[in-house]
Amino acid sequence: METGLHAYQADSDVESPTQVMASLSLPRNLLMCNEVKRDYNESYAEMKTTYTEKLGVSCQICGCKSSGFHYGAYTCEGCKAFFHRCTKKNIIFQKCTKGANCRSNNGSKYRCRLCRYQKCVQAGMSIDAIRVGRMPNTEREKLRANRTDTIGYRRRLLDISNIITTNVTKIFFKSSMFDDISISNPIDDYSGFVISKLDSFGFHQLGVINIYYEMLIPMIKDTIKFAKKLPGFLDLRLGDRVALMKEGALSVCILMMHGSFIGPHVQLNGKTTNLYLTQEAIFNCSETQTLLGKIIQISERIQELDLHRTELALLAAMILLADNLLLEERDRIRSFADEVTQAMQMESNHIRSNDSDIYLAVLSLKENLKQTSMEFIGNLKNGYYCLPVDEGSEEQLLLKEVFDI
Repeated sequence: METGLHAYQADSDVESPTQVMASLSLPRNLLMCNEVKRDYNESYAEMKTTYTEKLGVSCQICGCKSSGFHYGAYTCEGCKAFFHRCTKKNIIFQKCTKGANCRSNNGSKYRCRLCRYQKCVQAGMSIDAIRVGRMPNTEREKLRANRTDTIGYRRRLLDISNIITTNVTKIFFKSSMFDDISISNPIDDYSGFVISKLDSFGFHQLGVINIYYEMLIPMIKDTIKFAKKLPGFLDLRLGDRVALMKEGALSVCILMMHGSFIGPHVQLNGKTTNLYLTQEAIFNCSETQTLLGKIIQISERIQELDLHRTELALLAAMILLADNLLLEERDRIRSFADEVTQAMQMESNHIRSNDSDIYLAVLSLKENLKQTSMEFIGNLKNGYYCLPVDEGSEEQLLLKEVFDI
């Protein structure tokens, strides 16, 4: 069966290319040249689409979609032409009015030509690298390998994020319907004692610290369960697991209990008694102010940040995997902690459209939680607070172990 040009020539109803060219006024050689040029341009355009779209190449200068490998860098057509003009015409640039930091906030372009040209040079662009539009095989294969590695790493981070978020939901909130749980909302219905005035005598008479322990102990148990669910945690040495729990357990508890400390009343839910303290009562009593003052401030900050459930979960994991001088497998723990941190950055960028401020705020919050926990444990060791009175009870032994008393 004849194909291609021969098939057209054999068909009596279709004019041959010779007949078509004879009927036109353009010279034969010029027509053939235009056809070849058109075919080449179409093939070349398709080749560039394959290189850029399938490989996901961005312009190294402005971040827009790249059209190919120009002057030694992956650039868009605009930046390629800009560098060509600047180099050929020897343009003298005016000084940047923004102190060499003039990128626009809502786009990728530069406000002045000097900064844009310097970015070209930093990216390795040179007039000697004249392979305009052509991506060398070695560069293309390297780009494919890097893209594959990046995709694989992002998938790993996503898996880590999903595991941690799922376990936080199951362990701390006991339900998959996380969004329906008002963990961050102040209570409206008070079914216990509302205290509007409090002094040192009343603090001890009401047993505020014991009610706080009754609220804290179940949360510590949940934190231990959560730590065991962290990928790789149970593979660590026992000494390292204990050291990580002692360092981070109370911070995680405060993080997960923050909904109880928001609003006009602080709620302390014990086994048999629910105690509600007004802000006035708390800050007029030195004991409650020392116990709850900074926790209230941290809880209000958490509410302001409006952390997503995934961010809350990853922050809890970051706290439990924080670096510790007592760790034996320090490098191994650091490696996993770095992955959790990268997962936090990835999720926050996705949730909040690349808002870098939220990540810095989370790191600051992590340090505040650690400092508040250390202060409480220090006061406990110095006798400012007493442990539960049931000597030798399971609850007291648990607190002694976690707080290293």
